[in-house]
Amino acid sequence: MTENSQKDQIYAEGLKKIKKLYGYREDTVVDVKNGRMKLNFYPYQVHILTYPEMGKDLKKVEELRKEISDIKESFKKKGNILYGKGRDIEFSSSDTYLSNLYLFTLCDGMTDTYGWATITTTPLVQNPSFVEMRFLNFVPEFKRLKIYTATIKDMEVYIWKKGEWEKIGEVKDNKEDVIEFKYDEKIRTVKMKIVVTRGSPGADIYEVEMYEN
Repeated sequence: MTENSQKDQIYAEGLKKIKKLYGYREDTVVDVKNGRMKLNFYPYQVHILTYPEMGKDLKKVEELRKEISDIKESFKKKGNILYGKGRDIEFSSSDTYLSNLYLFTLCDGMTDTYGWATITTTPLVQNPSFVEMRFLNFVPEFKRLKIYTATIKDMEVYIWKKGEWEKIGEVKDNKEDVIEFKYDEKIRTVKMKIVVTRGSPGADIYEVEMYEN
């Protein structure tokens, strides 16, 4: 038992004829004596115990956790300074079908599921759609910017510099799933805005990546 765990004594009349209980998809084995047993619980932990033993041929919970961890790690691309920092970014957007608090998925490494989309609006030149990112706890410096999308046709990218928006990229009649901008020198900014003026017909963004090189 560790400092963060708690051992509880449990009693049930129906356990009197059982001597052992087995953790379902975990290695836990619990001794039962006269219907009583002691079991460790970490905060928010749940044990499923069976008799007779079940699920022996299934993967253990710890194995599944490791698989999930490995998959998440595979999302991380070397040099991408935005990966995993979505909660350190204050988002705002023209489309409010999804709370801006949940746009952190634009930096979660998943490039095939959208983090933002124009569901309630249509991007137009006279009324463009946008996503704004304000970097709260860090100031990114980058030489490459990648935006993953399947629907954006016309788009502009701005950074906040000396109290005003400065355009650092533009694409017209895009046909690629990944829009990439490269710069000769590093760009440093506290805010960035992606402005979409034409989609097909709407627009979505799956992921935003920044690279130092």
